[in-house]
Order: sequence, then structure tokens, then C-alpha cells
Amino acid sequence: MSSKLLEYHITSSNYYDNKKELEIIERMCNGFVSKNILEIGCGIGRLAPLIAQKGGNYTGVDSNKEFIGYCKKKYKTIKFLKATANKLAFENDKFDAILYPWILPDVKNLSLVLKEGHRVLKEKGILICIDGTFFGDYGKLIKRFFNKEELHRNLYFRKLRKFLKDLFEKIQAYQLVDIPYSFPNLEIVFKSVIMELKELEKLKLTKANEEKIV
Repeated sequence: MSSKLLEYHITSSNYYDNKKELEIIERMCNGFVSKNILEIGCGIGRLAPLIAQKGGNYTGVDSNKEFIGYCKKKYKTIKFLKATANKLAFENDKFDAILYPWILPDVKNLSLVLKEGHRVLKEKGILICIDGTFFGDYGKLIKRFFNKEELHRNLYFRKLRKFLKDLFEKIQAYQLVDIPYSFPNLEIVFKSVIMELKELEKLKLTKANEEKIV
């Protein structure tokens, strides 16, 4: 039986604009054919088959054991490994491109994670960071429910730019990709907002209980 977290990610995976994401990633990589692509925080493998189908030597890693088990079962010919973003079991200079999809705002030690990415990235490799925005219909709804702290989470981009400049000397240039959620209709927008609110409420309750225990 799958956990609610896995079910949540399976459902929410339908709300991403896979086509737009793939087009941007492929353009930045100058094509996928015969290139070693590492996705850090691959989740349930949403982008994995799309990159592999276009000729990329794809590897996905995630710290969630259940997610990796799901990926291995669903995509038997694609490589997936359980690992944390700050401790990767790969040799130096292995990958042509590294993809951080929707995870960097939530990592505890951004500098350490990027240093590890730097280690396994080839000379003149490509680092791709993706996160959402609060624009469009979804953004308008989110702003009605989420507090300022949640809305300002994307300010991490300032810190990310600084770390990229300081740590990634061997990369000639960098670009941050900021992709809004894309929804086919307003019904799905509302469903997504409801799911996000439920997850936020769970987080608040968990934190409140932890404070009581302490």
C-alpha cells in the first residue's frame, strides 16, 4: 500500500507542464543524445522517461526510499538510486548536466548541496534549477491563502545566484529557469490549492506538536 505522500505526488504530477519543462531543459542541454543527465530530487520520475526517450543517459536520485521504489518498478530500464543531494555516490566530473527540479528552496544546506553537484558535474557542464512562480490564476489563489513567509520562499534565488558565482567557477555561464505551474482548467487549479493547503496544515500541526513535546 502506498503512502499518502506518494499518492499526493502522483496526483500533483499531472499539474506540471511537462512539455514546456522538457523543451527548456533540452534547449539548455543542447539536446540529450548520449549525454549523462542527473536529476537530483527526481521524486516519482515525472521527467525520467521523457529525457530517456530523447536519447539521454538519465540517472535519477531521491532521498525518499518509497519514491525510488516506485520509479524502479514503473521505469525498469531507467537508473534510479536512493541518495541525498549533499552526498552522491558518483565519481567526480561524471555528468554533462544536473537538474534540480523544484527542490532547492527547501534544502537545509544550499551551499553543501551545490558543492556536491559541482563535484560530479563535468567541466563546462550545465546546471539547471527549476522552481515555480506565483503568477497566473494559481498564483492569485495561492496569495489568498498563504502567508508572506510562504510567498517569499522564492527569494532564495538571490542566495542561489551568489552560491553559483562563488562555487561554480568551472561553469562559464548559468541560467535560472522559472516555470509556472500549468493547469488545463480552473477545477484542477482549485484541487491543487486544496492539496497544498492540506499539506501546509499538516506541517503546521506537526510543528505545533513538536513544540508541545519539547
